[in-house]
Amino acid sequence: MASRSILAQAARAAFLAAALVVAAATASSAATDFRARVTWEPSWGSIGYRIYVKPGAADWDAGTDVGMPPLQGDGTMAWTVVWTLAGVPIGGDVAFRVTGYDAAGVESNPSNVITVDEASILAAVTPVDLSLDATRWVRVAGTGTFATESVAPVDDLPAEALRLATDRVPSTLFGVGTPTTASLGSDRSQVSFSFAAPTGGSFMMRAVVQDTRGRHRKVAWVSGAGIAYVERNVPTFPVGDGLATGAVASFTRDLSADVRIGLGSDFELLDQVQVFGALDLRRVRLQLDGAGGFTSDPPGTSAEAPTTGWRSNTKTNVVQGLDDPDLGRETIEATLVAGQAAPRIQYPAKGSVKMIAPFKQLKIPTRGFEEFSVEVQLLLEDGTRYRMTFATAIDDATRTVTRSQAKLPMPTPVDVPGSPWDALVLRCATEFAALQQNPATQGIVPTSAYAGMQRLTLRGGFWIGPVAFEERVR
Repeated sequence: MASRSILAQAARAAFLAAALVVAAATASSAATDFRARVTWEPSWGSIGYRIYVKPGAADWDAGTDVGMPPLQGDGTMAWTVVWTLAGVPIGGDVAFRVTGYDAAGVESNPSNVITVDEASILAAVTPVDLSLDATRWVRVAGTGTFATESVAPVDDLPAEALRLATDRVPSTLFGVGTPTTASLGSDRSQVSFSFAAPTGGSFMMRAVVQDTRGRHRKVAWVSGAGIAYVERNVPTFPVGDGLATGAVASFTRDLSADVRIGLGSDFELLDQVQVFGALDLRRVRLQLDGAGGFTSDPPGTSAEAPTTGWRSNTKTNVVQGLDDPDLGRETIEATLVAGQAAPRIQYPAKGSVKMIAPFKQLKIPTRGFEEFSVEVQLLLEDGTRYRMTFATAIDDATRTVTRSQAKLPMPTPVDVPGSPWDALVLRCATEFAALQQNPATQGIVPTSAYAGMQRLTLRGGFWIGPVAFEERVR
């Protein structure tokens, strides 16, 4: 067990920063919910941490045990502090400090103190959530129609929807944006979309944001292949789970994380939300990171590379769109043929537009494969790329590893009870971290941290269903 003095020394040097996220007015005008993001470096020997708050001239509170939050990509820990102040004005700045404790409950000396000034707190009094009005949209590209129409309410979704229509989706790009003129000026870090998608339709959501340098940038989320882009080389993410055609569905994205991973900069403000394709948009809701209260940040949802979003090697035998009743989804089948090059498919379909999926691992449903490889082009936090290949065989038949920087054996598929399908789990972030710890096995490995995936390439003989991205990079 670590001594108290060692813990104290580590904690004193470990605390990094506290960042104001928002101070939000509650139903009572005499009370204000205040939120701040606290980050710190983990201290050696600690099995948990406590965060202390000192508002204004008041004493330090009793502290809140936050346990062991998961490590972020930069190796720090973070927690969103939420509490209610008795009234405003606060009477001074708000201070934070962190302690660690060991297995015996011995608490370290407190870290250095970080403060947020009172003026910044009071200036940030805004609603926690913001739903965009269905009537403030304007055409941004293409030909088609859009209007606000009455629809049957579903659960808590409103009875109004923004209905976009075009007879050539996705061949003709058609999109609208909100607001019509002025910037939203919203610092909300999560975006939630509720929508009804047409059968077989493809669509894209896009956010126009400002980074901390004041630059206007774009990130996009795509439901499937084939959407024509207004601008190329915009970081593009898959929409995610829960996607339905002809029925109300929704997805939520961590905007600040997507901007950091896709653009390599920090998110500041959301200027505009844009929608392309044909669908009924029920609601666009902007939320704060950690808006659920003084709890651990919610885990990221999974996302999906559907079977319709791949580009195939047309000179060899690749069949897309087979409907398999056991899986309940469409599948892709590729067969090795003697004397022919191995079939190959690549996601995303558009080679000039790169998917960036900020998730740690892949789960591929499969009904068996022959010589088979999955190449994952990784994105690192410094913006560089690294190719990692998982393969059943390394030979000329599959041509799997000629350009790969890391060559790894294919893991054994996990049996799915009651189904002929198996689950193939590729732990990309874990394998990359292991390579960094032992570079002698694979040559020079970058020192930058793992950020996500940019492109998938499958070669050989295989039968797969939609590929799922899992465990969001925090």
